Amino acid sequence: MSRPEKMKFTPKMTKMKFFKTCSFAFFILFPFCLLASGEQRTWSINKDHSELIFKVDYLSVSSITGRFEKFWGQVRFDDDGILPNKLTFHVEANSIKSGTDMRDGHLKSKDFFRTKEFPNITFKSESIEALEPGWFKVVGQLQIKDILRKEEFKIFISDIVDDTWGYKSKFVKFSGSINREDYQLDWNKGLKGNELLVGMKVNLVGQFQIQPVNRKTPPSKHMIPNTKYSKLRDNLKTGKISKDEFDSSVLKIETEIKKKVSSQVESEKREDDLEKVSEDDYLIKQAALLTMRMIGLVALWMGILGLRKKIKNDTIFGTLISLYTLVYLWAFWFVQFE
Repeated sequence: MSRPEKMKFTPKMTKMKFFKTCSFAFFILFPFCLLASGEQRTWSINKDHSELIFKVDYLSVSSITGRFEKFWGQVRFDDDGILPNKLTFHVEANSIKSGTDMRDGHLKSKDFFRTKEFPNITFKSESIEALEPGWFKVVGQLQIKDILRKEEFKIFISDIVDDTWGYKSKFVKFSGSINREDYQLDWNKGLKGNELLVGMKVNLVGQFQIQPVNRKTPPSKHMIPNTKYSKLRDNLKTGKISKDEFDSSVLKIETEIKKKVSSQVESEKREDDLEKVSEDDYLIKQAALLTMRMIGLVALWMGILGLRKKIKNDTIFGTLISLYTLVYLWAFWFVQFE
């Protein structure tokens, strides 16, 4: 029976193998490319510099102002990253703050938001129309409790701004109003002359910092203390000092830094020298102690041998001497001395 011949790779088979490898790599990497592209086009809210405020008339002559403290949202842009084509926004109704705990509790109750049953307020855009540079009209569905209504808002989106640490941001601003009666938030008390205790129109104002998904400025960056150099740079940018004054001050700072570094290096060198001297002293002391122990051991052993020769037949004494020797050896090898 003849052995099967070894397969020979022809140029055609080599090209096919290369094509299959490339196809496999494409199907593996393509979703990641889409994901990376989506992250560039999708920007989300950075709450560190964002707020959502509402204002309602009170007693027809004053107003009550409050805010929602917990919210999140995203804006999706076109391929150029300029025109928005989708906007979503979520608010935790339970995060409402109006200045007093009693009023906040009332707003969360069944008279208003019923936050236990309906924890979120949502808005999802249906269309976004460009009006003038930076301004857009957004039409979408606003849901409060179990009521869904179409609302329209005018928003402004700034150009890209780089912060101090190199992270990119845009800022979204909007103002608008809704009728709270449309969403069954119509609790009220009557006043004289058919006036109401609380107005029906709710004015909304929001300003939000948005940044590319997974590329937000870490909050810890804002806690970095100012240095002399950063203060000088800020003074130069704001016109408080001239370029010559800036350069002169920077030169002084660099000179101070060099002196500090040089002083620190010398200090570390002295510490190393002291540690080396201390280590040498320690080794000398240990060597002297070991020598003394060895001399003591030899002297003890010679003394024991001399005693055993003189008292050969005294079993009890010989046993005691042997035990004494074992205890000394144990102490010599296993007990640590300073």
